[in-house]
Amino acid sequence: MDFKKALDSLEKPISILVGHYGSGKTEIAVNLAFLWKELKKEVTIVDLDLIKPYFRCRLLREDFKARVIRLVAPEGGTFYGDLPILMPEARGVLEKSLKDREKVILDVGGDDLGARVLGSLSDIINEERTDLLFVINTKRPFAEDSENVIKKIREVESSAQRKITGLIANSHLMNETSYEDILSGVECTAEVSDRTLIPVKFCAIINTLGAEISQRGGIDIPILPLERHILPPFDEPPKGFLRPPSMV
Repeated sequence: MDFKKALDSLEKPISILVGHYGSGKTEIAVNLAFLWKELKKEVTIVDLDLIKPYFRCRLLREDFKARVIRLVAPEGGTFYGDLPILMPEARGVLEKSLKDREKVILDVGGDDLGARVLGSLSDIINEERTDLLFVINTKRPFAEDSENVIKKIREVESSAQRKITGLIANSHLMNETSYEDILSGVECTAEVSDRTLIPVKFCAIINTLGAEISQRGGIDIPILPLERHILPPFDEPPKGFLRPPSMV
């Protein structure tokens, strides 16, 4: 399944991912980083998720290091911290002039509470080079329909002091995800787009469903196939992982 069309939909050098708790934005952030690296981009991923104690991209620091992807996250004793401490390095990444082949990804905490960290960066986030992407998973509480999703979008925009510029359809139930789950999520995301005029960038799906999606069709937007990298503590990691599943 060709992932380049999904990546091409993100033309700007900075991609900021926000969404409901459990929307899957961290998994998308990690996959974007790995795929852009495959395309020989210089990649920096900034972990600004200060809300949840696990499922953070910082847990993959060894995997990022092996792929020569820069990770900006708390270090030392604050590595697993939940305190809303904004790292000076994060501001430095956004303030510097980006090179043509560099991509920066910011993974932000869930809901409007997590998006507050963006409000403190509003003075240095350049709208012309930034996409603020809202990840929609209709299988999460309070995101089951377009009305609830739009309400959350407006709350996140208020906290972030920025407008959402793109939508990502990512309805899933982890390993229990079906074709129907994905299709209904795409339909809801399209309805949100029609009502808000925010464009849909792509649909993210677990790569194990790629063959069924290709065979059955019904999705006419770019598709980003996902490999699972953010694992719960009870899962065994696949071969080649540099980090065991963990909970902090």
